[in-house]
Amino acid sequence: MQSPGRLKRATDVHHIVPIRVAPWLRLVLSNLVSLCKECHSSITARRDSTFAHRRSV
Repeated sequence: MQSPGRLKRATDVHHIVPIRVAPWLRLVLSNLVSLCKECHSSITARRDSTFAHRRSV
């Protein structure tokens, strides 16, 4: 992940509330954030592993 305070070009759009949870929010600007590929992949992997853990409990 990128160092704090460093800027990198955003290439991906991240949905704060996942589309699978609230598909109606997929195009709401307040639910979107621009991220670089590395940051988006990291956040998505963490969220998906948390989501998978919650489903198995």
